[in-house]
Amino acid sequence: MHKINRKINKLTNYWIYSGLLILIIMMVLFYFVHSNTQSNSFDEEQSWISYKFINNNLVMEFPYLIKKRCLIKEVRYGINNAKPNNILVMPMCESEIKEIEKYRTIPPSTSKVSLYLIMIDGTKTKAREFYVN
Repeated sequence: MHKINRKINKLTNYWIYSGLLILIIMMVLFYFVHSNTQSNSFDEEQSWISYKFINNNLVMEFPYLIKKRCLIKEVRYGINNAKPNNILVMPMCESEIKEIEKYRTIPPSTSKVSLYLIMIDGTKTKAREFYVN
């Protein structure tokens, strides 16, 4: 009877440790797959915003940020020399983008906009400045 209990204990320990090992391997694989598909790095060469005049109003557009909106938790911006404290509300991640969500009207006296991003994982990008030409 004692030998049978020992064999049962060995088998139980084998299955517990095997299950834990499989779970750890799956978690590591999930981490690497997820980190590669949800990269938080934004192209430094890509302009995050652009400007144009519509009906004598200066308009700030942000198609690149809209494209990456599922990775972004929040966009903070500042006009001219102001700190980026204003929040730019982005369209919802999986929703259809409405025309009004594609741009913001800003003061015509604006010479630059500075902004930074807060990503869904809580990290922040460096502040970038975009000058009006």
